[in-house]
Amino acid sequence: MSIESLFPNGVLPYLAGGICIGLAVSLIFVFTGQVAGMSSVFSSSWSWLSRKAYFQQPRLLESRVWRLWLALGLIGGAALYWFGLAPVSPGRPRCRCGSWGRRLYRRVWCAAG
Repeated sequence: MSIESLFPNGVLPYLAGGICIGLAVSLIFVFTGQVAGMSSVFSSSWSWLSRKAYFQQPRLLESRVWRLWLALGLIGGAALYWFGLAPVSPGRPRCRCGSWGRRLYRRVWCAAG
């Protein structure tokens, strides 16, 4: 198994993504003193829906709003990449449209087609 098979787009995009995530998590820790992890986002999100004692712990209740924003930011960042920055396979033009609805349709159509 060669390194090229593990990183089909080269090492740089994966390294840059890891550095961005590490920097973001570090900044959240420095400015809030909280550890930003997806497992705690999952647990704190359940605190809105479940009345079980585990999900009603003060540490989950106090941090659920900013953890929800963290999750929404991750989803928003992925959407931004998907619609604007993601490379399209060779020979297939990047789908650019006027409205977001048409752009979503064409992006999905280009990805599936």
